Amino acid sequence: MKQPMASKLVMLEDDLADAPATHLMLSKADLAELTKFLSRNIATADDLIAAAKAVTTLSVDGIDITLDSYLLNRLKSRCHPTQDFPTFMRDRVKELLAGYCGA
Repeated sequence: MKQPMASKLVMLEDDLADAPATHLMLSKADLAELTKFLSRNIATADDLIAAAKAVTTLSVDGIDITLDSYLLNRLKSRCHPTQDFPTFMRDRVKELLAGYCGA
């Protein structure tokens, strides 16, 4: 049993040596924190990419609006620490669009 694990480690080491800048290693605790923070199960790199896109994208009637990280951070800085951020965003979008339309 030690030999297969050792060969896997050698393969991993060789792989990391070829392109160290393209690999990101996360611990189980990191994955658990990301899963909790993003409210999504993160098991693969594709899961992480999809969750990151979802966090920065607003969808209204099937129209996706991607927010850049600067704007998203500014919005988060205006959300009171005791308020749920998704609720804050939902309220601000409705409020600002209603004001824009004169409703």
